[in-house]
Amino acid sequence: MIDLSGQDVGRYHILEPLGEGGMAKVYKAYDTHLENEVAVKVIRTDQLAPALLESTMKRFEREAKEVAKLSHPNIVRVIDYGEHEGTPYLVMQYLHGGTMKALLGKPIPYQKAAALLVPIARALEYAHQHKMVHRDVKPSNILITDSGEPMLTDFGIVKMLDVQDGATLTGTGVGLGTPEYMAPEQWMGEFSPAVDQYSLGVVLFELITGRRPYNADTPAAVLLKQAADPLPRPGNFVSGLPDEVEHVILKALAKNPADRYANMGELANALVRLERGVEKAPESTLVSEVPAIPAVPESAPVAAEEGATFVEVMPPAAQFPPKKPAAVKPTPLVRQSKAPGQKKSLLPFLLGGGGLLAVLAVVLGITQGWFSPSAQPTTVAAVPTKPPTVAIYEPTSQPAPPTKAPTIAVTAGKSLKVCMVTDTGGIDDKSFNATTWSGIQAAQAKLNIETRYIQSTDASDYAKNINAFINSGCEVIVGCGWNLSEAMNAAASENPKVLFSGVDFEFTPSLPNTVGQVYQSDEAAFLAGYLAAGMSQTGKVGVYGGMNFPSVTIFMDGYARGVEYYNQKHNTKVQVIGWNTRTLQGLFTDTFTDLDLGKMLANDLIIQGVDVIFPVAGPLGVGSAQAIEDHGGDIWLIGVDSDWTQTQPEFAPFILTSVVKKMDFTTYAVIEGIWSGNFSSGNYVGTLANGGVGIATPPVIVPRDLMNEIREVGDAIISGKIVLNPNYKAK
Repeated sequence: MIDLSGQDVGRYHILEPLGEGGMAKVYKAYDTHLENEVAVKVIRTDQLAPALLESTMKRFEREAKEVAKLSHPNIVRVIDYGEHEGTPYLVMQYLHGGTMKALLGKPIPYQKAAALLVPIARALEYAHQHKMVHRDVKPSNILITDSGEPMLTDFGIVKMLDVQDGATLTGTGVGLGTPEYMAPEQWMGEFSPAVDQYSLGVVLFELITGRRPYNADTPAAVLLKQAADPLPRPGNFVSGLPDEVEHVILKALAKNPADRYANMGELANALVRLERGVEKAPESTLVSEVPAIPAVPESAPVAAEEGATFVEVMPPAAQFPPKKPAAVKPTPLVRQSKAPGQKKSLLPFLLGGGGLLAVLAVVLGITQGWFSPSAQPTTVAAVPTKPPTVAIYEPTSQPAPPTKAPTIAVTAGKSLKVCMVTDTGGIDDKSFNATTWSGIQAAQAKLNIETRYIQSTDASDYAKNINAFINSGCEVIVGCGWNLSEAMNAAASENPKVLFSGVDFEFTPSLPNTVGQVYQSDEAAFLAGYLAAGMSQTGKVGVYGGMNFPSVTIFMDGYARGVEYYNQKHNTKVQVIGWNTRTLQGLFTDTFTDLDLGKMLANDLIIQGVDVIFPVAGPLGVGSAQAIEDHGGDIWLIGVDSDWTQTQPEFAPFILTSVVKKMDFTTYAVIEGIWSGNFSSGNYVGTLANGGVGIATPPVIVPRDLMNEIREVGDAIISGKIVLNPNYKAK
């Protein structure tokens, strides 16, 4: 292909060549109209039959228009296209820097590899949603800007130049993609979004291990390896590689596309988890991942008075805590039945090498299908009976139960019937109902107890459901959330022989048969506010609450005070929109369930310039997460109550942290105290010091210096050097 340096291609003056491949030559050029530098990719058509040139040019124009519509921060924009002396060309952004190819040749840490590929996975997810498949994902098509941002280029080039009747542009396989990165089905002309997932899996394998999974001298030989050879285990090349990292690679590189992730978004979420690290953190670390909430066991409903519905779970004969399972080793790749549509002939795509094709046909005929990894066993995370060793602050001992002497005699080790009433969020709210229930499940697994729950659909259900449990013989009733406080207080007063525990509220007045589970949430929210201020680029952060309850405003107040403390330490002026620490007034939705309202409120905050949003509104905060996603994901979200990277993983890329209340731990501790004969009335307080509250692990993008400052701030809160609002002091 001739060198166009010094010539004009349309309005673009060609400056110098940047690189050349089998399909095109790329030049640095100057746009004489817009007066800036661009990259011009001149497509090779010199080996295309003249009879196919016209149809190929029409396809090129059609596909170029579609690709130009893609607008994503990690996709290199196509800004123009045209034809120069019968040769098509594309004009794209010119980005300083190199390609991901420069990172290859030796293994890099899996966290770094995942961090590099998360933006690319999100870019591909966006493209797939717009019905576009890249078809040629590989390191040389991933640019790394001077600022370290990965950018996907050459989108749609393969499809633009896809020719019919067995012809290719520059030789065998060029029109299909790059053999070492191509999915097995891609060789047969199948181009679903799953082929991009496979290619990205190869790139992940190569970054982590320093080598590609399959290499051979010819494209056809590569296909033979992909079709018949087991996938080399990544851990064979990297010592100590966690099993979870291998599992992500195995799934992305499954031979059968049906065995890969359901979509690119799921792979992106898996990469986010790897980016955060799957190995145990040091005990001195300030932040931690919160265990995933176990699924609620299915069981038959039990009839109750007044039409209530119970879900009963009988005590299992199981050891608690469960024994730690042995490390899961990836099983050898095994044969799977052929997926529908995989019988298309390979012959039109392999030119030459007839003897090799005959061997290939025999191999495929014998195997009866593609190879894929067998399903890996899954384990259910057990709720800890004490704060995990990587908790925000490792306690020196178990959080002490209330200090009052026992007020109700309970026989140690006796069978207990523990019953839980949810608020209107439901048992699977991915928030405090689900977390509390998982704590009860942990007690059920270890102790000799029977457990049930009732879901409340309306505020009028609270008293009815509590009374139904009392009439059915429940000895301990757990109520979730401030909304239940009035009904729980009344029931406790009228039923002195039944024990009551309120999650996230205290009993007023405290009675001998009551214990509140309360949380010094402002301590953890203070850390989140400090983090938000340190990460804000606009100098504005936002917060809003669901209902104007003390259990909500304690988060908002601590968050705002954390921002103020950051300003004091750094002489900055980060503004908090949504809460005033002097008037104790703020922004509220008056509901926890209206996602559209959460979305609208987040959009309003974004318009005001906020770039970190903290919704203290339970499930309603998902609406705000959706607004951030619609905005392009350039706003940070802070989760509440539980770790949102676990409970809302689809939003993990823009979750800065979560302010966590360990309701599973405190609920278990209260039940264990009752079961052991040590019930005491009063309040059980979760703090930074005992691990009852904390913040979840921020992403790796948070500067190390800022993380160190947050640790110091946490120490100062525990020691009393930093004093929070005494109005929220739990007792």
